Amino acid sequence: MLRLLANGQHWKASLELRAGFERGAAVSVQDRIALAEAEAGWRNWEGVLEALAPDGAHPAEPPPRYWALLGRAQAAAGDSAAAAAALARFAEEASEDHPGVAAALSLLARVGVAERPLADTEAALAKLRSAFPVVADWTALEAARRLGAKGRPAETGSVLRGIRDPSVRRRGWNLIVDAWLAAGDTAKALASLDELAPQDDGRPSRLDLASRRWRYQLALADTAAAASSMTEVIGAATRGRMALEAAKALLAHGGNPEVALLLRMASALANGGEFGPAVRVWRTAESAGATLTDREGLARARALAGSGDRSAAVAEYRRLSASEDPAVAAPALAAWAAIRRRQGRDGDVRILEDRLVERFPAREEAVDVVFFRADDHHDAGRSGEALRGYRQVAAMSPSTNKAGLARMRWGQIHLARGEAKEAAEVFAAYLDDFLDGRRWEEASFWAARAAEAQGDTAAARRHAGRIRRESPLSYYAALAPDGPEEAYDSLAAGSATASVPAAPPPWLAREFETLAVMDEAGLEQGAAAHVGAMKSAARDSDELLFVLAMALGRAGRARDGISLGWELRERGRPWDAALLRLVFPFPHRALIEARAEELGLDPYLVAGVVRQESAFDPRAVSPADAVGLMQVLPATGRQLARSAGPRRFNRQSLTTPEVNVHLGALFLAELMERYGGDVPLALSAYNAGPTRANRWRRFPESEHPRRFIERIPFAETRNYVKNVTRNQILYAWLYGGDRGPGAGPA
Repeated sequence: MLRLLANGQHWKASLELRAGFERGAAVSVQDRIALAEAEAGWRNWEGVLEALAPDGAHPAEPPPRYWALLGRAQAAAGDSAAAAAALARFAEEASEDHPGVAAALSLLARVGVAERPLADTEAALAKLRSAFPVVADWTALEAARRLGAKGRPAETGSVLRGIRDPSVRRRGWNLIVDAWLAAGDTAKALASLDELAPQDDGRPSRLDLASRRWRYQLALADTAAAASSMTEVIGAATRGRMALEAAKALLAHGGNPEVALLLRMASALANGGEFGPAVRVWRTAESAGATLTDREGLARARALAGSGDRSAAVAEYRRLSASEDPAVAAPALAAWAAIRRRQGRDGDVRILEDRLVERFPAREEAVDVVFFRADDHHDAGRSGEALRGYRQVAAMSPSTNKAGLARMRWGQIHLARGEAKEAAEVFAAYLDDFLDGRRWEEASFWAARAAEAQGDTAAARRHAGRIRRESPLSYYAALAPDGPEEAYDSLAAGSATASVPAAPPPWLAREFETLAVMDEAGLEQGAAAHVGAMKSAARDSDELLFVLAMALGRAGRARDGISLGWELRERGRPWDAALLRLVFPFPHRALIEARAEELGLDPYLVAGVVRQESAFDPRAVSPADAVGLMQVLPATGRQLARSAGPRRFNRQSLTTPEVNVHLGALFLAELMERYGGDVPLALSAYNAGPTRANRWRRFPESEHPRRFIERIPFAETRNYVKNVTRNQILYAWLYGGDRGPGAGPA
């Protein structure tokens, strides 16, 4: 069990402990605390409560740690009163130098603020401030937020005034206002808001203040003042939630706005997806004498289509397509064709797209037409037609992204046909035109492969050598025919200009104590700000910045360490073994290796996925709500947990490295099995979903993994697969025993 805990496998440790309890042995308080610690390690707070008090009763005279765990679990369960009582008892019974006292005081000051006298919170803050003043300030901010939500403005203000750091206090600029609102006094909320002024650091901004002001004025039936504040918001922005809501409110309560304001309202509504109201406002503006510019006409046509009035949209696009301005006519033709495509009128689509290509061949819209026609031919195996299309794209607008991609596809078709000479010419021509273009690595790699196929070893060495010299950590360097070791070994042997002290300076060690308390107390916003402050303080010295980066990695903040590693590289530090391990770290190594062994996966592949997905940040959450190290969607995690555990899975479980890797690696293993061990296909499915991967596996290139990667249609997925592949190779070299560059930070 100790080995499991050392590896971060708290869930499995809890299973072993529970199994031991079930065998009938007497369960001591210390055993129950050990189980509660294991359950807390994977955020199973219900399990913590069961472990500590299975019959609802507390043991006689338990050690202080019992109360700390109980208080955290009760707080997580929403039982604030009980949590405050348990945490207060822990703070009373534990010695002042107990490592958990500061975090307990922080939690006590927050969870107990609504149930206990304010004096208790202030006493906890005072104790905390004597040891960790920064933690006390961030704790006070969170306590004030809770008081504000309870509608207690006087106490909210009292706690805010106790914050010593002005930058922390400014983050609570809205809390007294919110407290008056929660108390049901909108007039006092408005008065408090009017006392505030925009701050240089953006908290609050003029937009924040005006956006709040109109709501309160409207609630107080001061329609004229509210309309003025709404106008201020829309005058400052026509994009974003605040602009959209102000435009909708002004439409309902604003009387007869002037023409210029009507036009901005229409833009805000259209940008927010309120297409029908936007069209009505544009029509009102025209009735009031406004003449829409062609650009505004394009926006109105998009809104017409979005509102379902395709006939009117087509009429508008038809008019705009006659414009002599390519920036108007080209997008009008493209949008018109898109409507006809949705209507299934393929003949009209062809006519409109041909007109677009003929009139505006250099425009992005026209390039897209020809590229995707060639892509369709490519998908269908009509390589001759695809070649002609890709050549046309390259000629239409040579410097565009699609033109570069077309040239790479063009060269790949020649390789698929066994036409190495023609392929080499295509890739070499790209390099002649764009020596440092965005695809120079890709062109150089495939030029080397084509040269090899012809027996031109000199050209192959020249192209491959450039990749090793100029981009030694790229995907293409990792694919060197004789292995990447030559390039990697030369990097690891580099001599760094900055020496690395054996230990952080004393002041930095103290800052990390503060960070550890913030992490344990769950003060995420404060912890992030504290890390930012440490970075700022260390930037005058490359040596200190390196030490900070290493320490952040050890403190569970590998993402910050990685970013500082790249910053050091940009500041001129040469690559060496230490910097490579800083930029490509391997936190949670034992955990990842153990899970990979269970599933028959390459641990360096799993590490490569984690490095790409989250940069080893267990707190990472994507816009799609994918969580943790391997960015597992909660729905996917729940489905996998039904068969593989943990039994009490919840979204918060995914923020723990053990559960995240347990489920994420299982999903990867299932994909590897589904695709017969084909790593590029499995990675494509991991990133873009199995449905798309199933479609892509029908490409002829799927028989050739490297060429298949180049054929992946989505740039995001294509780059994802390349980066994970590079990571896997680099991690195997860095951490694979005798193959690695020697001892270093693991």
